[in-house]
Amino acid sequence: MPHYRCYFLGSDGHIKGVEEIYGNTDDDAVQAARHSLARRLYEDAFELWQGARRVSGEAKKPSIKNI
Repeated sequence: MPHYRCYFLGSDGHIKGVEEIYGNTDDDAVQAARHSLARRLYEDAFELWQGARRVSGEAKKPSIKNI
């Protein structure tokens, strides 16, 4: 199973956390990274890497709060 490294970024663009992710395909790994980002309170985006290859990068979608 391929190995990926996911870097979680804060709003300032700096790395706030790192997680090892495994997936059968790039799409599986991206889904796992999205799921992990959704659980994190202080990180706003992720970059997913496999070795020196950047696989994906995404930011959280802004949430709409009822006022």
